[in-house]
Amino acid sequence: MPRFEVFCPAAPPALAADVTLRIEAEHWLAALKAGLLKVGGPQPAAHVLCDVQADGSIHVSDPRGGGVFRIQELGAERAAEVVPAAAAPGRIGGPPRPPSAEDVLA
Repeated sequence: MPRFEVFCPAAPPALAADVTLRIEAEHWLAALKAGLLKVGGPQPAAHVLCDVQADGSIHVSDPRGGGVFRIQELGAERAAEVVPAAAAPGRIGGPPRPPSAEDVLA
């Protein structure tokens, strides 16, 4: 299962400080949702803006809260200390993994 690094910006009062988590999940969206469940942060709105960066990271802007979440799939060398998405309460299920940014941009 792929591993992701998820940056969640502070969103007081629910999330008082910026948090970066390492999550194991089926795809980047499941990693974002599992990370937010883990820290007790607000779930993103139903409609968000996603920007795929040149380095392969995904920046997700939540127009409702104004935060920008950053999700990066980790390579094997950076994947230590990963929290499985199943460990987060209310595990998020979902469709099969969507195409990667490289597949979409090719």
